[in-house]
Amino acid sequence: PAAGTQLGSTLCADNIPVSNGRFTLSLDFGAQFTGQQTFLEIEVRQDTGLDCSNSAGFTTLGQRQP
Repeated sequence: PAAGTQLGSTLCADNIPVSNGRFTLSLDFGAQFTGQQTFLEIEVRQDTGLDCSNSAGFTTLGQRQP
């Protein structure tokens, strides 16, 4: 749940609609899962007009999830 090594590349999605504080997004990590326990970390930011090529202003959304 802390430290570790990232598997695969960072996924980024832009302009995801939020309704009542919730959002839904399908994620495709490819063939990253080898049977070991892994954790997902999600970061969010308000719409600043920046696209995914700029990583400024993101906040981690809660703890990593198994």
